[in-house]
Amino acid sequence: MEALSVLVRLGNVSEEEHTALAEAYGFLRTLEHRIQVFQERQTHVLPQREEDLARLARAMGLSGGDALLEALDRHAENVRASYGRLFRGAPEEAPSDVPPDVQALFFPELGEAEAAARLSALGFSDPETAARNLATLREGPPFVRLPARARRYLGKIAPAILARVIRTHHRDLALLHVERFLAAIGARTMFYALLFENPKVVDALVRLFGSSRYLSGYLLRHPELLDTFLKQDLAALGKSKSDLRKEIGETLASCADFEQEMDELRRFKNLETLRIGTHDLSGNLSLEEGMQQLSALAEVLLSYALVIARREVARRFGVPMADGSDGAEEARFCVMGLGKLGSEELSYHSDLDIIFLYSGEGETEPSPGADPSEFRRVSNHEYFAKTAQRLISILTTVTREGYVYKLDTRLRPSGNAGPLVSSLAAFEKYHERSAQLWERQALLKCRLVAGDREFGKKVEAKVAGFIYGRPLPADAAMEIHRLRMRMEVELGRERTDRLNLKVGRGGVVDVEFAAQYLQLQHGAGSPLLRARSTLKALYELMRAGRIAVPDYQVLDGGYRFLRALEIRLRLSHDASIEQFDPAGVSPELMERYREQTGRIRKVYLKILGLPD
Repeated sequence: MEALSVLVRLGNVSEEEHTALAEAYGFLRTLEHRIQVFQERQTHVLPQREEDLARLARAMGLSGGDALLEALDRHAENVRASYGRLFRGAPEEAPSDVPPDVQALFFPELGEAEAAARLSALGFSDPETAARNLATLREGPPFVRLPARARRYLGKIAPAILARVIRTHHRDLALLHVERFLAAIGARTMFYALLFENPKVVDALVRLFGSSRYLSGYLLRHPELLDTFLKQDLAALGKSKSDLRKEIGETLASCADFEQEMDELRRFKNLETLRIGTHDLSGNLSLEEGMQQLSALAEVLLSYALVIARREVARRFGVPMADGSDGAEEARFCVMGLGKLGSEELSYHSDLDIIFLYSGEGETEPSPGADPSEFRRVSNHEYFAKTAQRLISILTTVTREGYVYKLDTRLRPSGNAGPLVSSLAAFEKYHERSAQLWERQALLKCRLVAGDREFGKKVEAKVAGFIYGRPLPADAAMEIHRLRMRMEVELGRERTDRLNLKVGRGGVVDVEFAAQYLQLQHGAGSPLLRARSTLKALYELMRAGRIAVPDYQVLDGGYRFLRALEIRLRLSHDASIEQFDPAGVSPELMERYREQTGRIRKVYLKILGLPD
């Protein structure tokens, strides 16, 4: 307010503008505070339900929801007018890059039948549905009373949106998502104004809407994320684990309770996945960069979820103590990642393969300063089992914001038949005496992802001993191939109309098993060959002369092709999808798929020393 007064004295702002801007500032800040008190979280989005909007209006001293929206529009119009004068914003003119056949779809006299015919000519496969969706783009969402300014903005941006829709690969899907997005933003004038003023955002949205059901779902459920597009929060091409930890740590520190923490974990995951996926669709990320970004996000969220779980369990059960060489000390706990999490090769919709380990047996003691009457003593095993269960609940429970991740703990000792958590001594005993070759193979991906770092690194060293400390059995190649064929038959279940790019013939697992067999053979004498990433392992094996260069090129290129196709399918279908119908992809893509998988299978068999 002081700055506005100075601007008036300098002649940059008139008295009338000063009055309008001061009133708008007071109204908007008060509204911001009321919204955040009402929704009990940091947000700037008006509630969607009429009764909630009416309640907010009463808190603002207004008669109802309509009065609130009218006041908001009036103040926003005044601010926008001053902003446009001060910064010479773009005039409200219709975009000029709209083709005539698209402009014709917005003539007032156009009927639904003629609209469908024109949409068919533009390449829509379901013109009748497209015509109904077009009606929303032309007139606004049904049963929504658009303010005059919102209707004016929609009339100016709608032809440009449709022009961009017809340039997407899946124009029917893009227009459907546009219709749903407009329904989600309803009558909020500011969204229409923001779209008008930011054509690059329109480009990004329509590209997203026509490419990915998965990422589009975030914006359709939470249209307020559009504001994040505009603030450039999604512009960061890559974020380090430190960046992610800082951002989510600050967010969680401001939470008032456990339920809010649950929501914020989910919001953060959704927003960051949207950021990564948007860059993925734009071709700004390499395969390795995309997988690394998704893996870093999972690791950071897993770490913070564990902090919350430990805090919640400690309130009732205190501190776990274990006998050490220097007497009793606090028992340590870690989460080890396996599979794609362990190798930092996560994709969209990936589950997290994890196991839980603690340092030693003992019992809990009351936390310092805690009320002894609320404390219940339990064994360390029970304490850490409760911690693991709470962690699983934090990540997998579905709330209004969705879930964070699905977890898979079946790679723990004895699988589902074994205990959820293991002491380090029990883990050592199992892998020294009982573990099968496939479990030794699975440990190639094992790394610390959450919990006590010193203890986790100790576990990693023990794991390296389990893997490389003894020679492979003589029949290792046959045993690995037996498991591979079992996966192909029982999980792949391929047929003419269904292929599986992960466990099918010549799929991703062929590449992984070939690399892992060579790592098991030669990793004891060369730490460089122990890379957890499949692509890194292949490269180091080639450099060490363990894979011939032509064979390396087949496996490296084939793996990149199949993982990129997997990511494309997962983004497109909003599901963890590995199976696909050959009829649903182009003949050129299928020809390349069959060529790649055929070459991969030949090299896989060659490496394992098996007949073609």
